[in-house]
This record gives sequence, C-alpha cells and structure tokens, in this order.
Amino acid sequence: MAHKLFWRSSDRVLILTLSGEISLADFSQVSEDIEVMLKSVSEPLVLMIDASQVRLSKNGLSDIRKSATYADNKLIEHLFIVASDKIIRLTLLLVFNLSRPVLRFFDRMEQAEYHLRTTVRQSPR
Repeated sequence: MAHKLFWRSSDRVLILTLSGEISLADFSQVSEDIEVMLKSVSEPLVLMIDASQVRLSKNGLSDIRKSATYADNKLIEHLFIVASDKIIRLTLLLVFNLSRPVLRFFDRMEQAEYHLRTTVRQSPR
C-alpha cells in the first residue's frame, strides 16, 4: 500500500491518501505517521482520508480498529472519508464508528472539500 499524508495549514486539514491493498502493518504505519503530525498542532483540525483507490486485505477488523490509535485524538474535530466502494465504506465505518470525531462519508474528494468550505468552516466551535 502507498500512503501520502500532508498538512494543509491554511484551513487546518490533514489529508491522508491511501492506495493499493491495505494490511494491518500499513494501518499501524499510518497511525504512527498521523500521531507524529498531531503532536505538531494545537488547534482542532479536520482529518480527510481519501480511500477511493484502496483494496482491503484479509486482516481482522478488530486488529485494524486497534491500530487506528489517532481516531480518538481530541485534536481531530471531523473525520471525512472519501470512498465510493460500498465494501470499503462499510469497513471504514466499522473501524471509525466509535471514534470521537464527527464522521462523514463522501463519494468524491470534491464533495468533501465542498462540505468543508460550506458547512464545517462556517459553523462556530
């Protein structure tokens, strides 16, 4: 699996792009990378995960859920997941459904960006 994590400081959005087949080791590495990024911020942010190019491996869902240690971090205010594949969406829903951030799913990145601009950034904290 390939993943890319970058910070868009202009609007406090942390973007994670995933592609290829995801394994438990991959989820663990992603979690570590996100934890490092979160240590460098002090204000709430939006985590946007683009999983539109992901294929799942046959890992145990509970193991994947445990590896997403960042999911309950108080700095993550909203969690946007971009994925059009219904199986990927269901799997990620099961991984993140008990997480602290507000969870939203989108079919395309443009929809998530629009929601960020028009809804999330317009509402008072």
